[in-house]
Amino acid sequence: MAKPSDKIPKADQAILDELHRRFTYGTDEWRDTREEGQKDMRCVAGDPWDDDDRKQREDANRPVLSLDELGQYVNQLINEIRQNKRAVKVTPIGAGANDKRAELRANLFRQIEYRSNAQQAYTTMFENAVQRSYGYLRIKPKYVSERSFDQELIIEPLVNPDMVTIDPDFIQPDASDIKWAVIRESWSHDDFKRAWPKAQFTSFTAEMIASVPDWLDEHRVYVGEYWTTETTEDQLLLVQPNAPKQRLMPGQPPPPPPQPVKVLQSEYDDGKVKGKILQARDVEVPRITQYFTNGVEILKTTAWPGRFIPLIACFGKVLYVDEGSGSKRKLLSLVRLARDPYMLYCYYRTTEAEIVGMTPKTPFIGYKGQFRGMELEWQKINHEPAPYLEAEPYTERTGGQLLPLPERQPYDPPIQALEIGAESARRAIQSAMGSMPLPSQAQRSNEKSGVALRHISDVSQRGNYHFVDHYEMAITRLATVANDLIPHYYDTQRDVTVRTDTDQTQVVKVNDPQNPDSQLDPTEDHDVTLSTGPSYDSEREAASDFADQLVQNPQVFPLIASDVVRLKNLGPIGDTIAKKLEILQPPALREQESGKAPDPKKLQQQLADMQHQMQQAQQTLQQQHQVIQTDQVKADNQFKIEQMKMQGQSQLAIMLKQMDNAAKIEAARISAAKEASNAQAELIEERIALHADHAHDVGMAGLEHQHALEQAQQGAQIQSQQSVQQAALQPPPQQGPPQ
Repeated sequence: MAKPSDKIPKADQAILDELHRRFTYGTDEWRDTREEGQKDMRCVAGDPWDDDDRKQREDANRPVLSLDELGQYVNQLINEIRQNKRAVKVTPIGAGANDKRAELRANLFRQIEYRSNAQQAYTTMFENAVQRSYGYLRIKPKYVSERSFDQELIIEPLVNPDMVTIDPDFIQPDASDIKWAVIRESWSHDDFKRAWPKAQFTSFTAEMIASVPDWLDEHRVYVGEYWTTETTEDQLLLVQPNAPKQRLMPGQPPPPPPQPVKVLQSEYDDGKVKGKILQARDVEVPRITQYFTNGVEILKTTAWPGRFIPLIACFGKVLYVDEGSGSKRKLLSLVRLARDPYMLYCYYRTTEAEIVGMTPKTPFIGYKGQFRGMELEWQKINHEPAPYLEAEPYTERTGGQLLPLPERQPYDPPIQALEIGAESARRAIQSAMGSMPLPSQAQRSNEKSGVALRHISDVSQRGNYHFVDHYEMAITRLATVANDLIPHYYDTQRDVTVRTDTDQTQVVKVNDPQNPDSQLDPTEDHDVTLSTGPSYDSEREAASDFADQLVQNPQVFPLIASDVVRLKNLGPIGDTIAKKLEILQPPALREQESGKAPDPKKLQQQLADMQHQMQQAQQTLQQQHQVIQTDQVKADNQFKIEQMKMQGQSQLAIMLKQMDNAAKIEAARISAAKEASNAQAELIEERIALHADHAHDVGMAGLEHQHALEQAQQGAQIQSQQSVQQAALQPPPQQGPPQ
């Protein structure tokens, strides 16, 4: 009888032999980790009891309690990841890459995440890493629709990580250096026949099942994807392409030579690039191949276009422990070291329940016949109060001996000691899971500020942040693999939807010959990084508060009005309002956000308008500068006038003072002259009285004297006026400014 291997081509049989050898080796190496992971999952599911212990207790009708003490800590870490979403950033690092094309790749990756509901895949992978120490996801292509030849990339979760077996000899913490991987799915025989009607074997004999028990049984068929990485030696060439031949017009300068390009020797031999080789070096080129198999034959072979196996791994805490046979890698989940404290906690609670269950169900005990005639009242006393109860003091058996009254049987189970033990086990669980326990008084939120609460939360998260760090490495690895695959599956000129970092969608044309920034070239080099912000709610609240401050500026409001409304999270009506407010945006901004290529004529007109506005602004600035200079001159002149007024007032006051002093002096002199004249007149009158006979002569002399006196007075007045005028014409003395 011919064996199944006799019908398989030798090349395929060699691949199958390699698959079985690797799969057996990988299964043996991962067995301990998977067994420990299964125990972890039982604890997470609330069942820490050993099967034998549980059965013995259940057979004896003893309690077996399993209280959920781990779920709160596991959910806290996982939900923190759900809130703190990661954003991928792509930056150019060479080979012709630029910022525009890097931004296009980042926007396209965000759309891939949205189309795939990637958060579900991320969370599933992280949950498995936290709960059982290892988790996976994958990225693969699929057709856009049943009526399209275009393909897109999709991120898929691998809910059961035990269906994945990877090369156990990897070294990198994100398993990015694996050489092979196997992903198996269980199918029924009928489903396998419908999915693979052209398979060589659609029914399996007992001999075939016995030959590959890991892949076949009487009811199920395991269909696996076998991924392999092989490196081939090649040469990397730096080639100066030949300049295209073209006829030049007289006087026309020749065009610049083409830029050198990097190609492999195999591509150069195929004639993809022709030119002069400037530089060469030996390289190893990875070749990824995907095989579909059921363990007995190769169902399909695909040459993978990317450089990496599209399988992403995320692990828990990684340790290397020497248990006597050399250092060996161990993967720990969040609950691994908390299993024993959790078992102890459940045992304390079970014992507590068992002891409480030992409380006597018949609290009152008396002699037989002592409750005679009051049976119903004594039965009700356990749940109905009664004013009094009676009991027989004598019975037939005791004769005339007086009996004591029935008494309640005291029973005080040691609950307090068990509570202390259970609380100690809970603290051990918290320590093992990296959670910071707080004393009861510190747990009162109303006694601490918001800053203190956030600090406590941050400190608690640091105890298990290594899980988050491995998660971020896995997402970064996924973005690297996706960035490598994007040019191969978005390789034609077509319209695709992309999603910006503000969660706005745009329809852009990729690989447009008229737009160099739309090219997705596999030869370009990019770097992928990951950015982590605050939680989604905190980020939205902070952005909303900041936007509320910006909208107060009337020049900024039209630019961000629609975004402010979206930040308020008003639901469908908010989206409608935001859509209407977009009309306030400048046309250039609307075209930029819509992804439309700007019109060159419109850009020239806008440039001319901007230049005209700049000229007007410069003229206005010059005019304002002149006005400012004029106002400055006026201000200086006014200051000088005021200063002169102050000086003039000071000089006038001095002149008036001098004139007043001169007038007083002159008045005194005139008064003295009058006194002298009066005295002389009196003297003359006396002489007239003494010399009456000389009256005529004396009268004439008096008249002459009076005339002389009048002339003297007139002369004095004239002299006084001249003195005042001379004093007014003289410059005032130099003095300081008035106080």
